[in-house]
Amino acid sequence: MTNHRIRKIDLTTNTVSTLVGNGTSGTTDGIGTSATLYYPKGLALDSVNNVLYFVQGEADRYSNSYAYIRKVSLSNSQVTSVHRETMSASWSPSYGALNGNPYSIVLDTTSNAIYVSYTSYNPSGYYGSWISRIDLTTDISTIIAGYPPFGYWTPHYYGYAEGITTASRLGRWVGGMFLDTTNKVLYFADQENSRIRTVEVRNYKTPEFIALTLYKRDTSGASIPVGGTNPFRETLFQYQFRDLDTADIVKIDMEVKPLETAFDGTNLISPQSYTTAEGTLYTKSWIVGKPLLNYGQSYHIRYRITDYDGFTTGWVSYG
Repeated sequence: MTNHRIRKIDLTTNTVSTLVGNGTSGTTDGIGTSATLYYPKGLALDSVNNVLYFVQGEADRYSNSYAYIRKVSLSNSQVTSVHRETMSASWSPSYGALNGNPYSIVLDTTSNAIYVSYTSYNPSGYYGSWISRIDLTTDISTIIAGYPPFGYWTPHYYGYAEGITTASRLGRWVGGMFLDTTNKVLYFADQENSRIRTVEVRNYKTPEFIALTLYKRDTSGASIPVGGTNPFRETLFQYQFRDLDTADIVKIDMEVKPLETAFDGTNLISPQSYTTAEGTLYTKSWIVGKPLLNYGQSYHIRYRITDYDGFTTGWVSYG
């Protein structure tokens, strides 16, 4: 590990040689010994694509920032960085990306994702341990177990507690992970707690936006279909959606602009977040009036739905 190399053994001759890395610490991509690594650990082989994934880094909240997921093409020894964990100053359990010492890694080829165990500490010496799922398609990182430290005031977030996602506590230096993709269970060795533990993983799927219907709300508060010349004071957005994975939290975003104004991603309307169950169809509504909408003005809108894990339908335009 401290040699900053990944090495291999020829099982026919028992010869040890270097696959990638040249002994210099760093994050430079390249072929074979032209690449630089930093404390590489945790290997996961994609035998279908002949690619070896590994984690590297030894980072804390404020100093080093070498927490990377990288891969080696075994056909030509090309090292490529595929994900870097960075911590937002506004970290909360809904944000999964943060610096940490990565230890163990397991690959899920059924959903193009990697699970990584981390331990990290802040300048006050407070430790936390957690396991994250990194989607290799979207680059979204989501904590599925444990809790990281944050800020100078944070208490210890390692230890032992059963629970769901960030309500659980893990010992430091979690390793030895194995993923049962059939039953959606991740097994891991909790070294400090002298236990082998499990966490159920989800079926990660993009939610489905079924329909959006607009109604005018007249001065009496009655809802009537859009169209005609009847005066109205506000618009009712009625939308239907379905979340396709396990129990989740989803959010509707809408962008409403005057017809002559292009969408720019600002001043979004987010009615609220909804707790959902797998496969259930939901019908919700949101009423918008002044000051966003003015009588006599024509508008166009676009909308999307995003779940807790960051999966989104993308924008759909209306009008």
